[in-house]
Amino acid sequence: MRFEEIVQASTELLHEHPEIEPIKISEKHLAWCLVRLLEFGMAATIKIIP
Repeated sequence: MRFEEIVQASTELLHEHPEIEPIKISEKHLAWCLVRLLEFGMAATIKIIP
């Protein structure tokens, strides 16, 4: 997924589940979380060949 798709999916999830405590998630915070997941080996990048 591209970063903007991850941001969109995260926003949609928060709107679909109003019982989740409202959290202001910025793109900067989400990017930081993704970098941490990469560092811990819990996410990976892949090369996309057009």
